Amino acid sequence: MRKVYILQVLISIFLLVTTVQVAPFATANPVDFPRQGPSPANVIPPVISIASPTRDSVYYNGTLNVSVNVTEPKGLNFRSYFCDIFYKTDGREYVYVNDNIGKPKNPATQFDFNLTEVPFGRHTLTIFVSALGEALKNGVSDYQCKLNSSLSVDFQMHTSPVIIYPEFNSTLSNSSVPLNYTIDHSVNEMAYSLDRQDKIPINGNTTINALTNGQHYIVVYTTDASSAHVDASKTLYFNVDSPEPFPVASIIEVAA
Repeated sequence: MRKVYILQVLISIFLLVTTVQVAPFATANPVDFPRQGPSPANVIPPVISIASPTRDSVYYNGTLNVSVNVTEPKGLNFRSYFCDIFYKTDGREYVYVNDNIGKPKNPATQFDFNLTEVPFGRHTLTIFVSALGEALKNGVSDYQCKLNSSLSVDFQMHTSPVIIYPEFNSTLSNSSVPLNYTIDHSVNEMAYSLDRQDKIPINGNTTINALTNGQHYIVVYTTDASSAHVDASKTLYFNVDSPEPFPVASIIEVAA
């Protein structure tokens, strides 16, 4: 009888140990992957507004400041935070502006960045925002969803003429000064203005004659050949310090 009792005890211990060892493999460290679902109907996706560039505006010399405001998604029983913000130009691939920035402290967040070496012509800038949101149930996350928004704006980039000669704030020793400049696109009209006087039409490089000594102010104007007919200009100062002509005295022959 005693042997039977001991055997029953050993069997109970074995079953207990086996249960303790096996159970953790089935339940230890469960991974709670959030469910993915559609955006709730009452949620407003991110709202994008582009402060710069403004639509169909003209900018110059290849540099563009981009200023964007993004308002976070809003809705009942919904919690959101921004994930990714991108931009692209002229249909190229998207470029990160700022990713995984977290939920902003204010309802709207502003992002500023510069585009450089923008070529002459008409361009399209697209801003794309992808926000990760959580639908709540009894105040607890029920499932996650992504909310995307995009906005595009067209603008034009123009380049001013580059004055090669005379150089800015240079001092020249001749009263006749060559005016040399370049422009990297087709233009319909070219002109220059000296010392805020009326424009003088030109067809290219020219020479300005009979300049007086002192400081002068010159502006070169070009009018774009595109349908926009946008004027561009370049301004500089220079100085003339030309030697005065040597006086020549008249000699009068007096008869003896």
